[in-house]
Amino acid sequence: MMTTNFSDLSKNIASNFINSVLIADDEASYGGEFNTKDVVSAFAKHKKNCSIVKFDSELDSEDIILMDQNSDVTILDWKLHSEEKKDDLDEKDLEDDAESDDVRGKYTNPIIFNIVLNALKEEKLKIIIIYTAENGMVQIIDSIKDYLNERDLNFESINDFTIQKDKIRIAILGKRNHKEHRIAEIRDRAYSFDELPDAISREFSYLTKGLLGNIVTKSICSIRAHTFKLLNLYNSENFDGSYLAHRSLTENAQNFIVDQLKETLADLMIYDDVEKIVSHDNLSYWIDDNNITSNTVEGFNVNGEVLKDVIMKGFDNAIKEHWRMQTDSDISGKKLQKIRKSFQIDGSRFFSKKGNYDVNNDLGFSFITQNKITLNNKSFKPILQLGTIIQNLTRGNYYLCLQPKCDSVRLKEVTNILFVPMIESEDNQFDIIINHDGYKKFRLNYLVSDFITIPFAPTEKETISGFHKYNRINFYSYCEENKDYGSWYKWITELKDNQAQRIVHAYSVKLSRVGLDDYEWLRNHLSKQ
Repeated sequence: MMTTNFSDLSKNIASNFINSVLIADDEASYGGEFNTKDVVSAFAKHKKNCSIVKFDSELDSEDIILMDQNSDVTILDWKLHSEEKKDDLDEKDLEDDAESDDVRGKYTNPIIFNIVLNALKEEKLKIIIIYTAENGMVQIIDSIKDYLNERDLNFESINDFTIQKDKIRIAILGKRNHKEHRIAEIRDRAYSFDELPDAISREFSYLTKGLLGNIVTKSICSIRAHTFKLLNLYNSENFDGSYLAHRSLTENAQNFIVDQLKETLADLMIYDDVEKIVSHDNLSYWIDDNNITSNTVEGFNVNGEVLKDVIMKGFDNAIKEHWRMQTDSDISGKKLQKIRKSFQIDGSRFFSKKGNYDVNNDLGFSFITQNKITLNNKSFKPILQLGTIIQNLTRGNYYLCLQPKCDSVRLKEVTNILFVPMIESEDNQFDIIINHDGYKKFRLNYLVSDFITIPFAPTEKETISGFHKYNRINFYSYCEENKDYGSWYKWITELKDNQAQRIVHAYSVKLSRVGLDDYEWLRNHLSKQ
């Protein structure tokens, strides 16, 4: 679908991502104002599965909370009446959905609270929509915020109709069939059933909106769409034998099939044109959408139009062209290099929203490009191998493991593992960034004399495996005199394979230097290699 701005692009990607929608409403029925057939049909037109729970009693709350865990979006009515309460209401009260204050949020607030708790526990992205016929939408969202914050959840107001904590967003929308009763300020937030799928896609996109957020969302959509093809590709019993034959003859084969699948998924994203999300046009839309503030470098105004052309035409061509437009003269090579240097040092400052540059953004992006990401997987048990970073809990020192992967498996006895100490850097010269109580920068002293070895005993899996204890992942070194006198080490992170291999290569170059006592005349005439 063609788009003309970044918000529409993000909404379309979010819409493709949303597969399942859960709706809870006490008025759900075949026929009537909340006709389940019409609602399901409205979402089906957008290729979304819609599950509807007719709320009859407080017992339904548990089902809603459980079903939410497999739903991309959950939509709740604000006034959920139990059947016994309905019996006490006359027909006019039911039509206006306007009973006494004692049922306002009585069931909805606890449901929201439990959904939020589950989302926080699982570190999930979650969107909750309150879909109501009431006029007091601002007061409703404020009351939800108060209810949650009284229970120490600390939601913040994004606007008059939305609150958010981390990646959990709660927004309120109005039912269009009551639009004529609404005041002008909230009339634009009223949607019919047919309009509701598009409205929730827009709300959902606020959680994923961003160049990288859109790429991740689109990538997940791509994997979902090709799930059965992937299963057919790998789900062959004949392949099992081939894999086992490889496994039986190879020293370091545990991750072989995972590596193959990783490459297959990467190829899938490439063939599915995921990279189009960062096309020149979409990057320009992003710049327009974020109202990038102008910056001045060497008397040169770097505004949004300059940044668009930097992306479209290349850095040097764009700067030369806009310098000429701003000064009626050609830029000198020295000036061009100074401007380029500014981009090299802190280029993201020029693309920061409203001029709010934060060096932690550069550190954070560097971290995810340099380190493997475990996403706090509680089942993850790392092994000491090339690229593993640990901290001595007694001294506080950090160490990078240089042990080759082939020497990190099938260990039968206590093994000396090779490490190099990491030196924390306070300046802009560093080799490694970790995220441990905030981002930290480290240098490596590329002297072979800095190498150290630490003995560790292998587990029954014939590797030196980390174990979960004291709310962290630990390694415990071996002490020959007394096994109880080893040292505790905390697992910190693992460098990506190519990053770790680059460091090993740098040390290898140092090791391979050849020193000869040449005849001085000959040495000075040797060709430089």
